[in-house]
Amino acid sequence: MGLALLRIAGWFAVLPWLACTFLVVTGGSSWSAIVTMLAAGVVLAGLLTLPFPEQPWRRRRGVVRGGLVAIALVTLVHVLTIGNGRTLRLLDQDGKSPRAVTRLFEEPDIAVAAARAAYGIGFLHDDGDDAPRAFRAAYEELVKEEGRLPAPVFPTHLGLERAGSFDLALVDDAPGKTTDAVVFLHGSAGNFLLPCWHFAKAVRPLHIAMACPSTGWTADWGSPDGEATVRKTLAVLRARGFQRFLLAGLSAGGIGASVLASRIEGLRGLVLVSGADPEAPHPGIATLLLHGVEDRHVDVDDARAYATRTGATLEEYPGRGHFVFLVRYDELAARIRAFVGPLF
Repeated sequence: MGLALLRIAGWFAVLPWLACTFLVVTGGSSWSAIVTMLAAGVVLAGLLTLPFPEQPWRRRRGVVRGGLVAIALVTLVHVLTIGNGRTLRLLDQDGKSPRAVTRLFEEPDIAVAAARAAYGIGFLHDDGDDAPRAFRAAYEELVKEEGRLPAPVFPTHLGLERAGSFDLALVDDAPGKTTDAVVFLHGSAGNFLLPCWHFAKAVRPLHIAMACPSTGWTADWGSPDGEATVRKTLAVLRARGFQRFLLAGLSAGGIGASVLASRIEGLRGLVLVSGADPEAPHPGIATLLLHGVEDRHVDVDDARAYATRTGATLEEYPGRGHFVFLVRYDELAARIRAFVGPLF
């Protein structure tokens, strides 16, 4: 009975494995992702050929074990070899090495494949075919400049990120030479390194560092736990010599940043991308909103209401949706630099 159930599970897994393998192999994924998928295929083949009770099965059991050993070896290589990039480091809430789970997979492999799948099945629509291409191109640039990096998005979805224990991405191309930093809040998909690095790249000519803390996958930054995470991040930065701060957020992170801005003293400014709470308190600081008019995830009317009530500067991008920061990156990056520069 047990072998029969394993065979049935194997047959159910065939189509998902084929789909994932296609996305990985055709998506410019890392060698490790390709090897992992091939090893998973070996495991699957072993399950599909499990014999009936009266048949010998030692050879086929060895096939399954061989595939599992290959997956384990690739995982071990990840844990031992993935580390800091040229300017980007992943730390824990105390500024030390992050948890090992951040090294199990590479973010580009998962993110690019997931984006292609989401657009392929029609789950995502914003920005049309431009978004999947932009995801792949942006990750290729990230890997080229920073190398293979840990991925904080996985602990986010495992429920491991909280105020007392969270991962913190820090981007600083000149450690010890600047006292200015942006605290960037991620959206509800989790703490992906790409938008953090993208924002850091936008302000790099201004010699401003970037800190991107992690919270739960719902990105409820306005909650007590979310606020505590932001305050702890500021404490970590101050301990490292940073003195002046700007708050920024993307999507749900923008909504949370609009809520928190009035609670945190000493901020130099606020940048909200594709997200703002229309009922958030007046921040009392210079604020820039960037929003795609065709955004299907966060209505542009929320940004308009927030800007009307607070006097914030709102820039709308017709024909673009929720991923406007990705598909029109150069344009938005230049606008962010022009806004942020005079604040420091």
